[in-house]
Amino acid sequence: MHPERAGNGYRDYQESAVYRVQQIRGMLDSGLTTEIIRRIIPFLDKPHGSASRLPHHS
Repeated sequence: MHPERAGNGYRDYQESAVYRVQQIRGMLDSGLTTEIIRRIIPFLDKPHGSASRLPHHS
């Protein structure tokens, strides 16, 4: 995330970035590990067709 800077020097995040942090915080609060969250994030952006990016287990 690369926020803009307001005139007062404060960081100004886009709504989508704020929402993403809220999603991640919720997953962490639910007990998911950062590794699991890292694997889930692509599905949050593109829920259809992302299964091809998952590792295949034998």
